[in-house]
Amino acid sequence: EPPVWELLERSGVKTAVVRFNFTYPADGQASVVISNHVVPDMWDALGVDREDRALVSPATRTHDLLAPFSEHWTPDAEVLHRVPPEIDWTPPHDALMDPIAVLTKVLAYDQRTFHAAEHVLRTDPDVAVEIVHIGGFDNVCHAFWQYRFPGDFADPPSREDVRVLGPVIDRYLEFIDGGLAGLIAAFPSAPN
Repeated sequence: EPPVWELLERSGVKTAVVRFNFTYPADGQASVVISNHVVPDMWDALGVDREDRALVSPATRTHDLLAPFSEHWTPDAEVLHRVPPEIDWTPPHDALMDPIAVLTKVLAYDQRTFHAAEHVLRTDPDVAVEIVHIGGFDNVCHAFWQYRFPGDFADPPSREDVRVLGPVIDRYLEFIDGGLAGLIAAFPSAPN
């Protein structure tokens, strides 16, 4: 079965897809596609050879659609100060991951995704449906769950780590809510 964005497009509904799985290569899937391969995630680690021309569709918009994912793009400084805690923190020696490193990486990807999705709506006002994948929240929950819900763990983190790192999940949800509000506002008229 084809994905929903292809079904919508075939039905005459102008559709855009941003960073959803199975959107590489991007050609022929919807009116505008920014593939999930635009961020390295696991693709670089797996050795997948990505071609810039297949990352977006239409190929004539490669430069502007990929701009938020370039090394020259600057993240929103206000978001960077609001979501992560402002601390000099070293993860415990037995930590499975460094939660601050995870947060920094996924926050940058999700900011880029929201920016790109808004750009599509502002430059192509005929898009009726935009499907956007914001994947960072899952990673943030994995990295910060023990600080947000320490009572769920037999060996909970320190009270100070809970105080400082516990609010991150909630702040990330606020960031996502703000990004969704920006997407809704980017439509020329209120979307359904």
